[in-house]
Amino acid sequence: MKEDRERYDFGWSWRWMHGYWIAGSIMMALAASLYYYLPEQRILLILVVIEAMILFAGNIVWRSSRKQEYMTLPWVDLFTAGPKTVLDAGCGSGRTTIALSKVMDEGDITAVDRFDASYIKEGGRHLIERNLAIAGISGMVKIVRGDLTELPIEDESHDAAISTYAIDHMKKKGSALSEIHRVLKPGGRFLLVVFVPNWATFLIANALCLFLTSRKKWRTIFKEAGFILVDEGTINGGGFFLAEKIRSVRENY
Repeated sequence: MKEDRERYDFGWSWRWMHGYWIAGSIMMALAASLYYYLPEQRILLILVVIEAMILFAGNIVWRSSRKQEYMTLPWVDLFTAGPKTVLDAGCGSGRTTIALSKVMDEGDITAVDRFDASYIKEGGRHLIERNLAIAGISGMVKIVRGDLTELPIEDESHDAAISTYAIDHMKKKGSALSEIHRVLKPGGRFLLVVFVPNWATFLIANALCLFLTSRKKWRTIFKEAGFILVDEGTINGGGFFLAEKIRSVRENY
């Protein structure tokens, strides 16, 4: 099993895996130039060195996400035991799909994605097929090409849904959550894992992390989509939210 897992390819491009340390090295070279040629610019020198250190730290955080131990999900009550139909919204190259299969006794997974992400090699369409075959779960996964804001899936057809690091990249986050709400059965639960402003995202995105959707805003989006929030927390540097589709109108009161 260990040998198989080492063969997974989730398609992160070379520039994403090496860009941080290259940029950090450039900043350190700039700092050296400032030290020798403009020694009087001490404040600028300090700022450049700090930025270089942040980039190197970001490189460590980003590259660590490739480790197999990061193929985990929050320990939450996503669904009850027994056969289930679960939606993986924004499946990419199958990392979450594989992790999801490990906590399912039996059932089927519908893996949906547009397969056009620039940071995944060739969008991930052929990679997910390969990775699922390595994991030995091809038979339990149906791969569907589609947009999360217009899911090609019937109403109330799934017992649970999950989405990791996909919806936070979208402009129409509310539309995606509303669509997931539509395809869930009453009482079905949805686990969302996203980047939120924190120290880990600061190391990766610096000040840009302040433009990420906050936890407070996510709570509002869930409510507007018709969900009730059951649990939330942190995993692998990101934030997770567990929400439930209200069973009846009475549960609103």
